[in-house]
Amino acid sequence: MGIRHSAPLRWAWIATLALTIALGVARAQAEETLSIGFTKAMFAGVNESDAKASIRALATTISRERGLPADPEPHLFRNYREAGDAFVHQTANMIGLTTAEYASLRERIGVAGFVFSVVDGDPSDVYVVLVSASDSATKLADLRGRDLAVLTGPRMSVATEWLDLELARAGEPPPNRFFRRQITAPKPAKAILPVFFKQVAACLVTKQAFDTMAELNPQIRAQIRVVVASPRYVPSFFAVRAGLSAPFLARVLREFDALHTTPAGRQVLTIFQTDRVVAKPEATLDDTLAMLEAHRRAFPDSATAIAPSP
Repeated sequence: MGIRHSAPLRWAWIATLALTIALGVARAQAEETLSIGFTKAMFAGVNESDAKASIRALATTISRERGLPADPEPHLFRNYREAGDAFVHQTANMIGLTTAEYASLRERIGVAGFVFSVVDGDPSDVYVVLVSASDSATKLADLRGRDLAVLTGPRMSVATEWLDLELARAGEPPPNRFFRRQITAPKPAKAILPVFFKQVAACLVTKQAFDTMAELNPQIRAQIRVVVASPRYVPSFFAVRAGLSAPFLARVLREFDALHTTPAGRQVLTIFQTDRVVAKPEATLDDTLAMLEAHRRAFPDSATAIAPSP
């Protein structure tokens, strides 16, 4: 027969256990540190050294002025697999990645929060294929065998998947066989101006990039037109690792929601060409993930081939 404890002893034992658990949780929370990482794809079109320096300054500001422990050195992952490993092994707890990368990782990693970069209040982009206003092309199929300039960068991360599907719906082959040549363009001007000057037949850019250039030069809007436009898709975001304590997670989301209010935060936002970042639910990604899943089913073995600029 086991030893029977009196009620006072039982309650003392329970209280001691509860205190031990509480102290353990408090210690774990005290040791939690904001550690930010990025996949290589997030630095496309961005000066990597400037970006890293800005993130270091931001981490220092968050740590010193806001009292949130933060690792000053950002992690840079060569691919989404390394980013997934960092979440699994808890070596990073916030990672910037493209939506396509997340689609490949979402069954493997746990995410507790989603933080999106927004432009004009919207985390999504519309992609457009542009041609000269005098060009005879009226639909995508009319561009067969011609050159296409493709804007690169994180906000273009799902543009080629959308274009693959558009061509497939028109009964055409993928871009690497449909176009004569695809040319990468690191800046909007390098994609749009060759179309304006009729050096390249068409370009694939964000509508926001086109609108911005057209505002600066009204002739661009007068002499360039849209052949086809995509629905709105979310190209990239920050994922916050599951397993963080609720108070720490809430503080992280709060700090990033206020990023645009600090000089260090505004510097980071400027480098990544966004207005601010806001926390939103995973459902924000639904349409984009559905498109990527349709692309995976339609092209299980293919990858869009884009030749480097000459």
